[in-house]
Amino acid sequence: QKNFKCIFLNGRTVFSEVSRHLGISYKEKQVNDEKNNFSVYLGKYNNSDVIGWPIYLQSPKGGGYDNIRKISYDVLSTYKKFVIT
Repeated sequence: QKNFKCIFLNGRTVFSEVSRHLGISYKEKQVNDEKNNFSVYLGKYNNSDVIGWPIYLQSPKGGGYDNIRKISYDVLSTYKKFVIT
């Protein structure tokens, strides 16, 4: 068995299916900024932090590399705010 510090799950369906099959409980936190409104899902699986978001970054809604960077920053900021103490 491999140990990972973080497991990243990109996409609402991916997150819900993986969390359901592995029994991951999680908290949903809202991100609202000038360009994006979405949820970040924060949970634990064994000793790994699980971080998910519903925006499939490869889709047109992902909005290109600049928006992907912004979404990544928002996800990281939310993780730091609610998980890292």
